Formats: sequence, C-alpha cells, structure tokens
Amino acid sequence: MDAEIKAEFEKGGFILVQEDEILPKCLTYCINYKLSPSDLVANWEIYYLNRQINRLKIEKSYMDGFLSHLQNDQKEKIMKEEPNLHVYSSDDIGMLNSDVKDDVKEGSFDTPNHLNDWSSLEFNETSKSATSEKPSSSKRLELNFCMTPFWAKDE
Repeated sequence: MDAEIKAEFEKGGFILVQEDEILPKCLTYCINYKLSPSDLVANWEIYYLNRQINRLKIEKSYMDGFLSHLQNDQKEKIMKEEPNLHVYSSDDIGMLNSDVKDDVKEGSFDTPNHLNDWSSLEFNETSKSATSEKPSSSKRLELNFCMTPFWAKDE
C-alpha cells in the first residue's frame, strides 16, 4: 500500500522529501481513518491549500499538522451524523484529571449540600449553659441534636 500512497502523491505533483518516514505515517493514517490512498491525498490537498503551503515538497514536519486536520475532519463528520453527541478533546480530559488531582492534593472535600442547610434546624431558647462559660446574651440557642459530617444524631 506504500507504493499506492506514493503513486497518488506523485500523480498530484507532490514530492515526498523524507519518504521512509512519511510513508509509514501515511499508511497509519489510512488504516486509522479508513482512507484509500486517493482519499488521503485529497485530504492532503485540502490541508495544503488551507495552510497555504507554497511548495509541493511534503516534509516530515507537516505530518503532525496533517494528523490534526484528519482528526478534526473525522470529528466534524461524527458531529454531523450525531448532532447531540459531545466529543471530549484531550484538553477536556486533562482539565478534568488536573481538577481531581488538585482536590486530592488539598485534601478538601465538600460537605453535601443538604447538611449545610441550617434553615431546617430547630432551635430552643434556653437559659441553661452546657459549659461553665457565660453566654454572650441572656438567651442562648441550643441545638436539639448533634450534627456530624455524615449524619444528624438525636440526643
């Protein structure tokens, strides 16, 4: 198949500068993206024109950009077929992974929201004190139960 890929590039007027390094990558692109040699060259022509590359010489340095072009083309085709599908990029996944690591490093995990809702708690006004310290006002609020990070415990 290498020979077919090379023949298609030559038919288009392109010259492979580092043929022994470019052809295996092109073969991999054909296999991974299910492209025929002619489809691969057609995609190269689109990439070549969009990037306004002035030379007909294909160099190894262009291959990473061409791979990105193929990936974006594949992504666009999938998005057209399934419009409600969300495709995660490597940046999205890296961001998600870095957030998890930051939380673990800091050791700060949030309390569930329903445990922070103090509006549902019942308070009793009382004048007795649980400690020997005097309350700051004559009336002291005392909870009917003890709150822990995991559950409410009735006393």
